[in-house]
Amino acid sequence: MIEVYLKLTMKGFQRWVLISCLLLGAQACEPEEITPSSDNADHSGEIIDTSIFGGEWILIDYKNAWLPTDLRYKACLKFNRSQGDIHIATGISFVNQYSGGCKLDEEHGLLSVDNIISTKMGGTPDENSAEENYFKNLMSVKSYELAGDYLTLYFDNKEVGYFVRKK
Repeated sequence: MIEVYLKLTMKGFQRWVLISCLLLGAQACEPEEITPSSDNADHSGEIIDTSIFGGEWILIDYKNAWLPTDLRYKACLKFNRSQGDIHIATGISFVNQYSGGCKLDEEHGLLSVDNIISTKMGGTPDENSAEENYFKNLMSVKSYELAGDYLTLYFDNKEVGYFVRKK
């Protein structure tokens, strides 16, 4: 057992870390019907985290692909800080849990997500199509914009997806 562990390559180790984050991090990310507030205060009156790392993001809609109404608010995204400049993005994508590496420059609003891995559960044709589009969109993101509880992802100057912070 120890020999197998020691023989892990760096890529194998990275996959192990991503899978671990996928299994642990996505458990807390459960999409649900939500009603976002129009300000940055929670119910206790405290100011919430205004960074992209501040909680979970629920997908509202795509700009570049059709998303059936019954699938809105069914996918979520959470950015997990790690040491260094590569962080972990986790979530649930309609059917499957996923995880991927992400580079983030909060000062300039730059974001990239890559190496997405996911569980391989089957879903309806609409869910499978939405999930495929969701992963393509995430891996094409180049920047983002935060406006209170709303997150917009961009590819170049084109809006790709809209998210709302989960309360």
